Amino acid sequence: MAERMETTVRTPRLARAPRVERRVHDAVAPARRATGAFFALLGVSVSTWAALVPFTKARLGLDEGTLGTVLLAFGGGTIVATLLAAPLMARHGSRRALIVAAPLLCLSLPLLAHAVSSPALAALLFAFGAFVGLAGVAANAQAIAVQAMAGRPIMSSFHALFSLGGLTGAGVSSLLFRAGLPVETTAAVIAAGLMLLVAAMGRGLVAHDPLTSDRPAGPARRALPPTPVLVVGAMTFALYLSEGAVLDWGAVFFHEARAYDVATAALGYAAFSIAMAFGRLVGDRVVARVGAVAVIRWGAAVAALGFLTMVLAPNEALGLLGCALIGIGASNVVPTLISASARVSDLPTGAAVSTVVAMGTTGLIAGPALIGFVAQHTGLAIALGGLAAMLLAVGSVAGIVGRSVPRHVRAVEA
Repeated sequence: MAERMETTVRTPRLARAPRVERRVHDAVAPARRATGAFFALLGVSVSTWAALVPFTKARLGLDEGTLGTVLLAFGGGTIVATLLAAPLMARHGSRRALIVAAPLLCLSLPLLAHAVSSPALAALLFAFGAFVGLAGVAANAQAIAVQAMAGRPIMSSFHALFSLGGLTGAGVSSLLFRAGLPVETTAAVIAAGLMLLVAAMGRGLVAHDPLTSDRPAGPARRALPPTPVLVVGAMTFALYLSEGAVLDWGAVFFHEARAYDVATAALGYAAFSIAMAFGRLVGDRVVARVGAVAVIRWGAAVAALGFLTMVLAPNEALGLLGCALIGIGASNVVPTLISASARVSDLPTGAAVSTVVAMGTTGLIAGPALIGFVAQHTGLAIALGGLAAMLLAVGSVAGIVGRSVPRHVRAVEA
C-alpha cells in the first residue's frame, strides 16, 4: 500500500490552520525566491550563449561541421558534471555547489565571447556545460527541499522560471545587439547582471533538508542506481529527446517536408516554447489537483498527440498547433519526474537527481542525432511520428512515480 501511495500531496492546505499556513509561507518564501532566481539564471545563461553562436561562428570562421563538433563539448561537460554532482553535493551540499557553480557560469559568458580559436572555444564550452550541469542538478535539489518545506507541489513553477529566463535572455541579447553593443560587451553586461542576482539571492538558499538530516546506515555505494530511479531517468531521457526533436528538427521538417516558408517554419519552436512556459506556470496547481501520475500519463499522451498532429497536419495552422500540444503536454512531465526521483527509492536526493538529469541531458544531446539516423532510412515524418509511441510508453509506466520510500529510511542532502 505504501508503495502505491501518491506523494505529490494533494490536500495539505485543507489540513492547516490559516495561522500555520502563514508561518509556513513566511519560512518558505525566501528559499523559494532564491531557488527560482537560480533557475531563471540558468535559462538566461543558456539562451545568451545561443544568441552568441552565430557571431562566434563568423568571427572564428568555422564551417558547419567544425561548429557542430565544437558544440559537442558543451554536452560533454554537462553530462560529466551531472554525474559528478552527486558526490560533490554529498560532501558539500547543494547550496554550496550552486553558490560556486553559478558565478563561474556567469564568468564563462564573456570568456566564450572572447574565444580566439576553435580549440579554445571547445575548452570553454566544456567548462560552461559543466557549470550548467552542476548548477542544474544543485538547483533541482534545492527545489525538492523547498517543495518539501512547502508541503505542496511547486516544482513546475521553478522550471517555468527557467523557460521564462530563456525567453528573457534571448530578448535582452537581441535588444543589446540592436542597440549597437558589441558581442563581447553584451555578454559582459548580461554576466554582470547575473552576478548581482547570485549575490542578492545566494543567502536565501536552503542550507539543509528540513525534513531529515540523518543518513541511514547501510552500504554507501551502489554498482548502479536502484531500478525505480533508472526507470524515471529513462522516462526523462524520452521527454528531453522529444524536446530536442522539436528544437533541432521541427523547423527542418516544416520547411523541407511540408514546404512552409522559413518564417512560418520557425514559428513551430516559438509555439512549443510559449505553450511549455504557460503549462509550467499553471503546473503546480494541476499537479496538486490531479496528482503526479495523472500529470505524467496525460501529459505524455497530449505530447504524443502533438507529434502526430505535427506530422499529419494538412495545413500550417494545424502543424503549429501540433508543436503547441507537444509543449503543453511535456511542460510538467520533466519537473514531476525530477521531483519523483527523490522519493521512489532510498537513494540520496543528490544522487537520484544527478542520475535522472544526466540521463535526460543525454537524450537532449544524442536524441537529434538519433532522429537524423532514423530519418535517413525512413524519412523525417516517420522518425518524428515514432516519438508518439515512445511518449505513450512513458505514460504507460507513469505509476512508478506513485511509489514512495518512507522518509525515515531515506538520505536527503540539500
